[in-house]
Amino acid sequence: MSTQETNQNQPTTSIISTPVAIIIGSIVIALGIFGGLAMSSGSSSNTSVSKWEKAATAVNINKKKFEQCLASDKYVTRVASDLASGQAAGVTGTPSSFIIGANGTQYRINGAQSAETVKALIENALTGKVSTDAQVTLPPLDAKDHVLGDANAPITIIEYSDLECTFCIRFKAVQETIMAEYAGKVKWVHRHFPLDFHANAKPYAYAAECAAEIGGNDAFWKMVDYIFKNQPLKS
Repeated sequence: MSTQETNQNQPTTSIISTPVAIIIGSIVIALGIFGGLAMSSGSSSNTSVSKWEKAATAVNINKKKFEQCLASDKYVTRVASDLASGQAAGVTGTPSSFIIGANGTQYRINGAQSAETVKALIENALTGKVSTDAQVTLPPLDAKDHVLGDANAPITIIEYSDLECTFCIRFKAVQETIMAEYAGKVKWVHRHFPLDFHANAKPYAYAAECAAEIGGNDAFWKMVDYIFKNQPLKS
């Protein structure tokens, strides 16, 4: 009997429930749409983080100050000055470096040479061996230069580098080897030489300078490392 009653009641229940089901279904659909929009909005917010915000976070410097510095174009002249000094010294490509001994003698590193080649030239500089390379005029180091290693090290390596240059990225590994093996004997100086056909070279150089302004010398080198390892930088 109870089964019959249930069967008899089903049509009535179905008729009564249909409008309710429609209403509930509409609410569920609406919630789904709004939820989807919210998730989409959140996703858009996450992907809208600029490449410079990511860089600032990686280097641990103030994001707002960093982006304000980039927007100011305050380092355009500085980067252009480095470029001009390299051109005056005969630099035409990157990386292009000069090893300078304690007595001022220069030994040229053309391109991304191997660590062994660079070591041999450093040994020449340490022993004061005569250099067959042309001796050129390079601006002396000053407070604006970015120096890696002991500032009082007897051997100086000045590298003219483009932060978008693939060969410069390779040469970074050589720099790390040299600085580890010649700790206290060699200091490495970075000077900018952005090449015309690299659209990001100048922005990257400005970013490194702004990082240095906000976070000091360590932040400069961290930014250089970050740019080399993550290019092309993307938002």
